[in-house]
Amino acid sequence: MSLLEVKNISKKYGATIALNNCNISINESEIHVLIGSNGSGKSTLCKIISGSVQADEGEIFIKNKKKIIKNPIDSKNLGISTFYQELSIANHASVEDNVFMSNLPSKYFFLIDRKKLRNSALKFYNLFKNVAGEDFSLSTPVIQLREDQRQIVEIMKVLASNTKIMIFDEPTSALDKSQVECFFKILKNLKKQGHSIIFISHRMNEIFEVGDKITILRDAEVISTNKLSDVDQDTIIKRMIGEKNLILNLKRKSNQIKTPALTIRNLCGKNFDNISLEILKGEIIGIGGLHGQGQSSLLRSIFGILPKKSGNIFIENKILNKTSPRKSINYGLSYISGDRKRDGIFPGRSIFENIFPIHFYKNKKIFTNRNGIQPLANNTLDLLKTVYSSINQEITNLSGGNQQKIIIARWLINSPLILLLDDPAKGIDLSAKADLYSLINQLAEKGVSIILYSSDDEELLTYSDRIFVFNNGKITKLLEGSEKNKYNLYEASYDN
Repeated sequence: MSLLEVKNISKKYGATIALNNCNISINESEIHVLIGSNGSGKSTLCKIISGSVQADEGEIFIKNKKKIIKNPIDSKNLGISTFYQELSIANHASVEDNVFMSNLPSKYFFLIDRKKLRNSALKFYNLFKNVAGEDFSLSTPVIQLREDQRQIVEIMKVLASNTKIMIFDEPTSALDKSQVECFFKILKNLKKQGHSIIFISHRMNEIFEVGDKITILRDAEVISTNKLSDVDQDTIIKRMIGEKNLILNLKRKSNQIKTPALTIRNLCGKNFDNISLEILKGEIIGIGGLHGQGQSSLLRSIFGILPKKSGNIFIENKILNKTSPRKSINYGLSYISGDRKRDGIFPGRSIFENIFPIHFYKNKKIFTNRNGIQPLANNTLDLLKTVYSSINQEITNLSGGNQQKIIIARWLINSPLILLLDDPAKGIDLSAKADLYSLINQLAEKGVSIILYSSDDEELLTYSDRIFVFNNGKITKLLEGSEKNKYNLYEASYDN
C-alpha cells in the first residue's frame, strides 16, 4: 500500500528548474532510495515533502488523502521527519537536549524534567553506544563532538520523532563502517515495524545493502523507479547521466609547459587523506566527485585556510612549510571561492575597496595614489565584462555574477602563478560563467596553473586537462585523454 505519494511536483528558482513534474510513490515498510548527480533534484524533493521548501506545482498524498504541507510543523504533524545534509543541531546544548529539542519534557509548567529526558534519550543512545566512542555521552555538549558523532545525534533526533515516514539525506557521509552497519540494522528494524524510509546515498554498496526500490533523478526529472533487485550499478549510472553523455569527451586548447608548478605529496587534512598530485605550468587540473568529498577542504588546506595534518606542498620544487594565506599569497597562490558571502566580498564597501586588499598587501602599501592604481582595476574588470556604474559603487548593489567577478579581479590584478578555484561559478548566470571560463583559459595559455573544483560536471569535463576524482576524501581515479568522459566520472564518484 502506498503510504506517501507525490504527483507532478515542480519547483523553480528563478530560471533554474529544480524539479520538473516529478512523481514518486513510497510504500509502507519500504526503504526507497533516491539517487542522482549533484543538482538532480533529490534534496529539493525531500525538502518539499518535509515542508522546508514549497512546491510551485503538484500534490502530496498520505494514505491516499491529499495533504497541504506549508512548513516543517505540518510535515511532522503528518508523521514525517527528516535528516538534512546540513545538520540542524544546537552546538552548545547537550546530546539529550538536542535529541528532544522540539519536545522537551517539562514539570511545574516551565522546568525541563531532566530525569524523564534522560530516560527517554537513553533508548536512542543505547542504539549507538557501542560505535559512537567513549567520549560520547548524553550530557556532552554537541560542540565537543566529532563530525561522525554529530551526525549520530542528528540521526537520533529523527528516530526519536517516531514518525511513520523518515527521510535520510546522506546520513552516512561522515560515519565509519561500524557506525553504518549499526545504522542499517536500525533501518531494517524500522522497516519491519511498518515505517517507510526515503534514503539518499551516493555509495553503491549502501544502496544495494539496505534499499528495496530505487528512483533515479536526472536534470530535475524522475527517470525511472525499479526494484533494486532488477537493476545493477552499470544500469543506474547510465540512467543517471543519459545515453547522450556516455562517450562525451570534451576538449580544450592546452598550452602546458612541462615544468611542475605545484606538487602535493601524501597530503592529509580535514576530510581528505593521502592526496598526491602534480600540476604543470599552464595546466588546468580538475577535481571531481560528488559534493563534500574533501575537494574544498583540500584547496583550503593548500592555501593555508585549514591546517594540514601531514604531507608536503612544493611550489616550483620549493617546499612550503607551515602554510598560511599570507605565505601562499607571497608564493603566488590565489584562492577564489564560490561562496562569496563567506569567503569573498566585504559587504557595505565599494568595488574599489573590495578589489585592492591583496594588491596592497603584496606591495606593502598603506597609502597609495588612487588615480594611479584605478586603471589596474578597470582593465581587469573589463576583461571579465563586469557590469557596474562606478568603482565607488557599493558591492552588494551588484548582481551575484558581477560580485563574483569583483572577487576574481581582486586576485588577478597581481598576475598569480597558481589559481585555486573552489567552485568559482557557483550561483552565477550562464553569461557570467562563459566570461569567467574564457578568462581562465586565457590565463592557462599564458602559463598560469589552475586547480578547479566544480560541482558542475560539464565544467570539469570541458575545461580540465586532467580530472582527479574524489570519493570519501581520497583520489579514486585519474581521468585523462579518452577516459575523460561523463560515464567514467560518475562511475568513479559512485564507486564503492
